[in-house]
Amino acid sequence: ISFDAQFPGCGIENYELAFTEFGDEKCYGGPFNTPECKYENGDCTNFNTEFPSCNGDDLVHLHNVEDELGNNNCNMAFAIGLCEYDGGDCCPYEIHQNVLFGNGICDGGLYNTKGCLYDFGDCDTFNEEYPNCILDDELLKSESSYGIILGDGICD
Repeated sequence: ISFDAQFPGCGIENYELAFTEFGDEKCYGGPFNTPECKYENGDCTNFNTEFPSCNGDDLVHLHNVEDELGNNNCNMAFAIGLCEYDGGDCCPYEIHQNVLFGNGICDGGLYNTKGCLYDFGDCDTFNEEYPNCILDDELLKSESSYGIILGDGICD
């Protein structure tokens, strides 16, 4: 049975790559982790169970998803809510699942980092207005920075 017949709508432009990626029991993702490609002919089943929103046509630019997510290295391409901020590598679960994350108030510490999208945008204005206010790495890692609110007029 031909690729086009078995996976209609998967895209002939993906034909060559499909031969190397389909059936290896590892989720490549990208253009294959879609209903049309039958979620890489089943290779993405486990990945989609763990990260159910990190797939689909709007995420076709994400490749090698199974190798990339949750590998203890932040890949900013995966630093989106749908992919749980690179499986927690860019923004730890205790941050992005906290009620303070993206609540309209700029919180300090790990919240105000690139991987956490600067508190999901809450710190953008503060960072623009005070570009030289950089928290050092030790403070970013410190639990004492939890609850620091930047720009509230209090020097924490």
